[in-house]
Amino acid sequence: MKDIHMYVGTAVLVLFLAATIIYAIGIAGRTIAAGKYVSYLASLFLVIQYLLGIGLLASGKRNVILHYIFALIVLIPVGMEHGYVRKRFSGREQAINLTLVSAAATILVLVTYLIGQNNAT
Repeated sequence: MKDIHMYVGTAVLVLFLAATIIYAIGIAGRTIAAGKYVSYLASLFLVIQYLLGIGLLASGKRNVILHYIFALIVLIPVGMEHGYVRKRFSGREQAINLTLVSAAATILVLVTYLIGQNNAT
């Protein structure tokens, strides 16, 4: 299960990075509807990743506390992206804000991923 957790973590990172790139393209004025769906897919994989992580914890596998803290902090930009930004802004301003919160999620996922890679036991 540890290997599956690693592979899903890689997929989460790649999907959040893809969403960030797609949203960044939207700043220039080109609207790409796929960004929303890539982001939803990344969030789905994030939920799967959380469930796998809980399974690893239940089986006795541990990691450093920072891994868990960063993993949970990822929920803040993801929630902002899917809830606040989509409803509060429109047009170019929405594209800029979506890019920022998606980039924040990507960075947090990357940090979580690197901590997990270096400290897994």
